[in-house]
Amino acid sequence: MSRQVLQKMTARVEKGFWPFHAPVGYKHVPSKLGGKVLVRDEPVASIVAEALEGFASNRFASQTEVVRFLESQPEFPKDKPNGKIRPMTATRMLKKPVYAGLVYAPKWNVSVREGQHEG
Repeated sequence: MSRQVLQKMTARVEKGFWPFHAPVGYKHVPSKLGGKVLVRDEPVASIVAEALEGFASNRFASQTEVVRFLESQPEFPKDKPNGKIRPMTATRMLKKPVYAGLVYAPKWNVSVREGQHEG
C-alpha cells in the first residue's frame, strides 16, 4: 500500500470513518462530508442487532446459540455452501467495536473512537 493511501485511510479512521470492507449488516454510501460512510443494510442489520443484543442480554447464552439464530434467518448471508455459518463468524461479530458505533485501526496506531456511523 502506498504511503499516501495509508495516510489518507489513517486520517479517515481518525475522523471516525470506517475505510475498510463493510461488515455484515452495513454498506458504504457517499457521505456529505466526502468519502463514504457506513449505513445499516436492512434487513441484515436488524438481524445482526438482534443477535448482538440477544447475546448481551443473555437471551442467547452462548455463541453457539447466536450461530443457530443467524442460521435460522433466511436473509442472513451464510458462509458455508450447506446454509450453515462458521462459529468464527459469530465470534468476530461479537468482538468488533464497529457494531457499537466505534472505529479503530491498531496497526496504524489509531485507538478506538466514536464513529460517524450508527452502531
